[in-house]
Amino acid sequence: MKFSLSLFYHKNDLQKTKFILELGLLSEIKEVSDMAVPKKKKSAAKSKQQRAHNALSAMESMKCPKCGEKKRPHHVCAACGAYGDLSVNA
Repeated sequence: MKFSLSLFYHKNDLQKTKFILELGLLSEIKEVSDMAVPKKKKSAAKSKQQRAHNALSAMESMKCPKCGEKKRPHHVCAACGAYGDLSVNA
């Protein structure tokens, strides 16, 4: 009878080893690296503090040097199709 050892969760290695020995699955033990697990749940306040810098900022805009319409920096002007000194038909 084969069991997937990854399906079972135990609080510490001692309980895991004891469980495996009880099932007689000693030959099935594989070395698995333990992943980092937080000791305590992060509170709602801490989660919100962590997300404080994720707010969206207003889009920047500038005047097109050829036609004077507002456009985004480093983008082709939608009104005249200019990009810096170049004239690009958009």
